[in-house]
Amino acid sequence: MLKIYIGRNAGRAVCLTLPATREETDRAFADIGSAGSEVPVLIQEAETSVPHLEERLKGLSYEKKEDREALDFLAERIGYLTQEEQDVFSAVFRMEDPGSLEETINLSYNLDQYKLLPFGFDQEELSRILVKRDTGVEIPVEVAEFLDHEKVYSAYFLHHKGEFCPSGLVLKKEGAVVEAVYGNGRYTDPGYEKDSLLLLHLYKKDSGSDHGDHVLSVPASAERIALARERLGVENLDVCGFYSFCARWEDLTDYLPAGMGAEEINQAAAFFMDEVLDGTKEHFRHLLAVLEAECPRTLEEVLEVAGNLKDYRGHF
Repeated sequence: MLKIYIGRNAGRAVCLTLPATREETDRAFADIGSAGSEVPVLIQEAETSVPHLEERLKGLSYEKKEDREALDFLAERIGYLTQEEQDVFSAVFRMEDPGSLEETINLSYNLDQYKLLPFGFDQEELSRILVKRDTGVEIPVEVAEFLDHEKVYSAYFLHHKGEFCPSGLVLKKEGAVVEAVYGNGRYTDPGYEKDSLLLLHLYKKDSGSDHGDHVLSVPASAERIALARERLGVENLDVCGFYSFCARWEDLTDYLPAGMGAEEINQAAAFFMDEVLDGTKEHFRHLLAVLEAECPRTLEEVLEVAGNLKDYRGHF
């Protein structure tokens, strides 16, 4: 969720819920008025489900089309993050201090480069974890209670990045690399994830529309599946229609049994990623060739064929 209040300095402020249509934006500018039009329209206040994000948005310009487009995209992107992911996102942008909206959005695509230590660890256990990450030394449980926890935290954060958020402590992984996903004129879907094999554009079959109402980046976690169910108002995504878009090399659905639902496709994709594929295009093409040759008719047969991939030889 993202709402902004825009205006010219101390003048009238108008609320917009993002993403906003062109008509909504035009009405907002009309309500603000042209008096003092040499003074730019800025974000005066913001409300968002991402902790601390409002502090980042306050004072940003809403004048230029590219600024408005980036803010709309950010609002859509937030809608694809679970609340825990939004909490981690809040810690990450405070940790990294991005200089632009584009950099902020890109951080949301790189949450895999950070580790969340959920609240529930007592001080002794947290200190043991931080000492091990910082020095490689394993502190015995019996000794941990004698550690100066404040000094342990201070020593760790002298050399490593980390921030607390409502879900726990977020630490940057060693060797983390933040990949640019959004920007530079490239199209990026707000529902896209870096490790996805496939994007499923889901819609309710009884809605009268075959346009995607929610994008599921496959394979998706149980939390992402639950979020999609909630957004679409269904108990199982297999009742939804969808159209697919390949996120990597080729559309996986062309090689899966006709009639498979979104959650069944997600199960297959998760199995491929966890148990079969090695990240290379060659291995992926090998899998597709075997699926095409065997023509499995059910999810169970798909998993069986993929699980025996090593038994198939050939050049692809």
